[in-house]
Amino acid sequence: MPANKRPGRKRLPLLVFICVVLVGLISVGFLVVEQRRTVSDTPVDAADPETAADDSAAALAGPLGVGFVLSGFAADWGWGYQQIQGKLGLEARMRDQITTTFFPEIVDSATCDATLQAMCDGGTRLIFLLSDIHEAPCLAVASRNPDATFMLWYGTTVAPNVGTIVFDEGPVIHACGALAATNFPEQMRFGFVAPFPTRGIEWISGAFARGIRTVTPNATVDVRYTRSWYDPEAEVAAVEELAGRGIEVIYLVLISPVAAVQAADQAGMFVLSHFADLSSFTPEYWLTGTQYHWQNFFVDVTRSVLDGDWRSGRYGGGCRQGYLGLAPFGPAVTDAAKNRALEIVADISAGNFDLFVGPVLDNRGTLRVPAGEILSYWDFDAADWALAGVNELADEQDENPADDPD
Repeated sequence: MPANKRPGRKRLPLLVFICVVLVGLISVGFLVVEQRRTVSDTPVDAADPETAADDSAAALAGPLGVGFVLSGFAADWGWGYQQIQGKLGLEARMRDQITTTFFPEIVDSATCDATLQAMCDGGTRLIFLLSDIHEAPCLAVASRNPDATFMLWYGTTVAPNVGTIVFDEGPVIHACGALAATNFPEQMRFGFVAPFPTRGIEWISGAFARGIRTVTPNATVDVRYTRSWYDPEAEVAAVEELAGRGIEVIYLVLISPVAAVQAADQAGMFVLSHFADLSSFTPEYWLTGTQYHWQNFFVDVTRSVLDGDWRSGRYGGGCRQGYLGLAPFGPAVTDAAKNRALEIVADISAGNFDLFVGPVLDNRGTLRVPAGEILSYWDFDAADWALAGVNELADEQDENPADDPD
């Protein structure tokens, strides 16, 4: 049969064809609408509550409208993907008490402002904004809608109806570092790939290095920044560069890490990753990672709004509250490494773990935190030094980004 010929098929009458197309378009419309609006245990750990919000949201008749605004896309297998899993978990557990809306890929202030106002006008009374680039429109819309409650990731300012979210990631990352070093005791250098040297990311790399050094005291972590929040080509290049340097174990903190995970797999590098379980992309070389359990946080905050107990302030928490945990272990993880990581997680959950207890040194050997004192995330956020064991590889760009979409 000639290459440009296909077996003959009977043609549908024109009227039938038009009907089929119309039905298809109507179905797609239904799917889009349902994606935007769907019906759908531990206490919230709020540090330094400042003012009480208006409790009128709890008295609203009918289900509570809960909204989500994302800077990323839902199918990134990382930051946005795990947030959507949290939304689905909230819907499953509180289906009769809430309705939900979500808007992904909102990246500019004008669009965010308009989206938030439309949500409020439509009856949404609890909105999670899951990127700090949304802070300005969040505060502006919150001031115009005092009967709505807003929760902002990494926000720097609270208001009577605005709370901020910062998870305590460090201890779980510390457990990842201890696991990696226990699993590979001969390794003296480990790899780390991230977008930019923000203080939050430097806290993560420092926690990973500190975990490694509890097992191998002189080991270091080579850090390569891609200088982009999403650039698969640069992420693959960073992984390949570290592989060329002889790195065999790597931790990835990327918005959408799939390309980097696959590059590591092809290079035969063992992988730990941030945000979600990426084991399906590298089944042989997957170790573990830090996995977000947003559903538990969303449920806690939603219940506090429904009960009239929500208060403005910084909302934290982590492994102990069920908001973070270790991702599933891969087949290469030894029992000794697994047990060491689980022991750390058990100490965290029991409240018996402080990550950076002095003495704490910077990566130049200078004492920064005396013995017995504790370095908090907020102290480190105001500092201008990297933690011991972290080797940030030099490149031609040395400026921090103006905005962090996480």
